[in-house]
Amino acid sequence: GLREPMRGRVIQQLRLWSGVVLFAYVTGHLLNHTFGLASVEAMESGRRIFAGIWRSPPGTVLLVGSFAVHGVLSVARLFRKRDLRMPAWEAAQQLLGLAIPFLLCLHMLGTLGLSVRFGMDPSYPFVLWATWSDPLQQIALMAAAWTHGCIGMHFWLRLQAWYRAGLPVFFAAALLLPALALAGFAVGGRDVLALAAADSGWVRAMLEGIRFPGREGVEWVQGIEMRMSAMTGMAIAALVAWRLVRAEKLYEGGQYSRASAEFGRALSGGLQGDDRDQAVIHRAAADHRRGSDSTAYTALARARPSRPDLDAERLYLLCAIERRRRLVKPMLSSLSKLASRHASSPWFQEALLAVGNHYYLRNDRSEYLRQFRRLVDAFPKGRHAPYAHWKLSWRAWLDDAGNRRALLEEHVRRYPGAGTAANALYWLGRLHEREGRREDARAHYRAVLSEFPHYYYAGLARDRLGRLGDGAVNEETVRKLNVLIPKPRGLAERPAADTRAVLEAGTVLHLLGAHTEARREFSRADYRRPGAHFAGLALGRLHAGLGQHHLALRAMKRYAYGYLRFPLDSLDMDYWRYLFPMPWEKSLRARSKRHKLDPSLVAGLIRQESEFNPGARSRAGALGLMQVMPRTGRSLFRRLGIPAYSNRKLTDPEVSLRLGTFHLKESLAKFGGRVERALAGYNAGDSRVVQWMKLGPFDEPAEFVETIPFSETRGYVQSVLRNRAMYERVYGD
Repeated sequence: GLREPMRGRVIQQLRLWSGVVLFAYVTGHLLNHTFGLASVEAMESGRRIFAGIWRSPPGTVLLVGSFAVHGVLSVARLFRKRDLRMPAWEAAQQLLGLAIPFLLCLHMLGTLGLSVRFGMDPSYPFVLWATWSDPLQQIALMAAAWTHGCIGMHFWLRLQAWYRAGLPVFFAAALLLPALALAGFAVGGRDVLALAAADSGWVRAMLEGIRFPGREGVEWVQGIEMRMSAMTGMAIAALVAWRLVRAEKLYEGGQYSRASAEFGRALSGGLQGDDRDQAVIHRAAADHRRGSDSTAYTALARARPSRPDLDAERLYLLCAIERRRRLVKPMLSSLSKLASRHASSPWFQEALLAVGNHYYLRNDRSEYLRQFRRLVDAFPKGRHAPYAHWKLSWRAWLDDAGNRRALLEEHVRRYPGAGTAANALYWLGRLHEREGRREDARAHYRAVLSEFPHYYYAGLARDRLGRLGDGAVNEETVRKLNVLIPKPRGLAERPAADTRAVLEAGTVLHLLGAHTEARREFSRADYRRPGAHFAGLALGRLHAGLGQHHLALRAMKRYAYGYLRFPLDSLDMDYWRYLFPMPWEKSLRARSKRHKLDPSLVAGLIRQESEFNPGARSRAGALGLMQVMPRTGRSLFRRLGIPAYSNRKLTDPEVSLRLGTFHLKESLAKFGGRVERALAGYNAGDSRVVQWMKLGPFDEPAEFVETIPFSETRGYVQSVLRNRAMYERVYGD
């Protein structure tokens, strides 16, 4: 654990000092070039001293090792970057650094390569004669290497007082040295060309003097060049492939704008065949996710992928965009093409879901039931089958259809591990209760409480059991349900050896005040392991101690995943307090009391809205703990007499609690104290709630909640009410 931050520092120091060695080599090389202002002989004398240092065994090891280490670590650092956005100076340094090996290749082959392979002793007259006929590459190499090194040295030393004091001198030297070197190179080249022109035998004598290998050497250099060109092409192809992989990771991570840009770079790199089709379609998918439907639709309409899976994805994306644009006929046409060409593809399942939801949101019952039935029949074990089957079951409940019991029982039987199984169990209990079968009703309510103890429907089942009172339970039904419903994942009583090592190392770092390193260490624990919740608790404590309650909550959700099915006594109460935190408790309770609100309801709402992150900002622009929209906030500032409105003030926890509790109180008053409707209005707007109430009549509030058309709002209301029940249990309210 402690090795991880140390390794990072070692790598940084290796990259730095290998760069210093290379900068020293380039500086010496440029100084040697300046001797050309005196004579070629002076350049050659300087070269012999220079070569004596760098071609000695220690010098060679140091130079070659530094070149390899600096190159590999720099490229690795570039590859590890999450994106290629960087300051202009860093971008210039990176580009120049990447150009150096290509510019250096021919020079190294013609000097060091021939020296090692054929025993040639290259001299300055040879180098000047060989390069001056076409000097641009050598000049570009000098400029790239010197500028790259100067940028690195400047940003390394810029905080040193002595460097800042002497900066004008260093800047002048950084300009003067390459200028003098270029001048020396030009004068030396002119002198060598003059010697060659004046004496026809001078070139031959010079080549014989350095043991030039002749045609064999030239062909060797050309062969190496060809192979390196091929390798460069392979490297470019690998870079393009890496860009495609990177773009896919960005897309999977939900960073759609950056993914689209990265797919574009991969396409501009010359992708062909299936890879090109994949980049085009996935770029369109990223554009669709970020709201650029016109761009996405044009690209998808033009694409003609040969791979069936890509064509299926293309048709699904067309269907999704057409749904968003309310182009019903084209949407159904895309769905029909998917059905005929790719009936078993998961993209056909996605399209059936999209089309079914299109009609569901418009309350076109016959059409949404038809599409959801198609989905269940075509993909009985598909990822969306429980959702679609539940919509069929719920419609049957609302319509008092004769097959409603059969559908609810079928739902539990076919999808016992889905979250909607709790829904079906509860409503089966209600059905039995209405029909006078109290023993069966109690069995189903108890199944909800035992198997889904912290779900929304557990609170409803607890309430119904209280109303029914003590009485007999159908034990046969209990036994069948216990066998049918899969158990939650098991939790280890103590961490495994590897998790324990992570916890020990992270704790040491935390005690030393190295909070970032401690977080990284704790995060190394595999969240899928049975004992990983111990690492989650450590992360929760760390973040909560730093006032990062939302990060503590996220860590607990990750490392204690499945917690909604864990019995309350299966975890220490500390786990539940980090899972259901109540920071700013004093203010929260005071504001709740002022407006006659249940503090557990307010805490449950904040947990769902912002996870207690005071700086939270939603996609719609809502801000703060209670996610107040700026327009609403400005209005509430005026009404409550709070001076000097600004958006930033909405991220102040005290201000957010003041505004949010007042707003919630008004929502409750508007809907006659009906909590479910007030929460739906808080999330989706009061006008929508008025429309949704017309979907009834509803015999009880839970029917209204389950009928909310927006999945996000329905889940929001259920989650807040579930949270309220948990806060009451954890904090004893």
